[in-house]
Amino acid sequence: MTFAQDKETKNNYPTTKDSFRSKTNLGKNEFKGNVLFLVLGASEISYERILNEESSIGLTSEGVLAGQILTTIMQSSPNYRYYFGKKPTAGVFLEGFGSVNSRKYKFY
Repeated sequence: MTFAQDKETKNNYPTTKDSFRSKTNLGKNEFKGNVLFLVLGASEISYERILNEESSIGLTSEGVLAGQILTTIMQSSPNYRYYFGKKPTAGVFLEGFGSVNSRKYKFY
């Protein structure tokens, strides 16, 4: 007796590159945090949504809550990335972004 499949599956989701990107939403969202910023007393969180094999949109938020002169810094940056290369949404990319800032200072 023999049994064969043409696509490998894991947890009932296709894992081949073409079917993975086009038939499921898995792998299209990416969350990141910056550990070095946490060590330095700040925070940075990023989210990226893959639109297709060549582009994605995202949002990065940063914050510093304490300092001697600067008490609060908050920044949000939306972005759009266009990827170059053979692998889908990997490698070198061109990015356009904007930034919204909020700062509070102490004056003596």
